[in-house]
Order: sequence, then structure tokens, then C-alpha cells
Amino acid sequence: MKTAQQVIACLFLLVLIIKEGLSLKCYSCNSFKDDDCETIRATTPEVTCSANQTMCRKVEQHMYYNKEDHVRVFRQCATSGTPGDCDTRTGTYRFKAWYCHCNDREHCNGSGNLIAPLMLTVAMIVASLGLMKL
Repeated sequence: MKTAQQVIACLFLLVLIIKEGLSLKCYSCNSFKDDDCETIRATTPEVTCSANQTMCRKVEQHMYYNKEDHVRVFRQCATSGTPGDCDTRTGTYRFKAWYCHCNDREHCNGSGNLIAPLMLTVAMIVASLGLMKL
């Protein structure tokens, strides 16, 4: 009976580890509040996307107000969009925005990939199997 409980506990932990390991991670920032959002740095915030957020998004807005041109960048998880494509939208009075979506790797802006989380998952599986033999 004790072995069955150990197996159930290990399977539960395995599901949690795989879910976290396979979740997409994206940068999450707004250049209006965070200068690190325009150019990615080590301090740029990142988040683990929820299950329904299957891609990352970068929005770059160019606008004119107060007699000056302004650029604002947003980075976030996304639930909709076409990965690999950028949509351009224009508005009134010198407003233009680009919406780009990706899901080919974590942090779609160049750092990170899925190899590290998968390696961690494999290591945890091996460790769990080793504990079960004890």
C-alpha cells in the first residue's frame, strides 16, 4: 500500500513539473514604466504564461502628442495572433502600431529556449525513479 501512495505522489509531482517545464515564458513589460522593455536586458521582467496563453506578443507603438514623437513597447503573453507574423495598424493623428506574435521559443526576443526546462523535467523523472527504488 505504501508503494502505491509513493507512486501516486511521484506522478502528481511529475505532472506539476511537466506543466511548469512546458509552459511558455515571455517578457512582460511596458516601456512607459520600464526602460528595460525597449531593449531586453537581464533585468527585463518575465512571466510564465497560463495554459491558454500559447504565444508571446511584442507591440511597438509610434505616436505623436505634445508636439513630440513617442515610441512605446509592450511585451506580454498572448492568447490570439498568428505566430511569426506582425500586423500593422494605423490610427488617427500619426499613430502606428506593430503587433508581432511568436511561440517558437521562450522569450521570443532571443534569450532562453525549451531545452533547459525539458532537461530539468528529465532530471526530476530520473530522481523520482531513484527515490522509488529506496
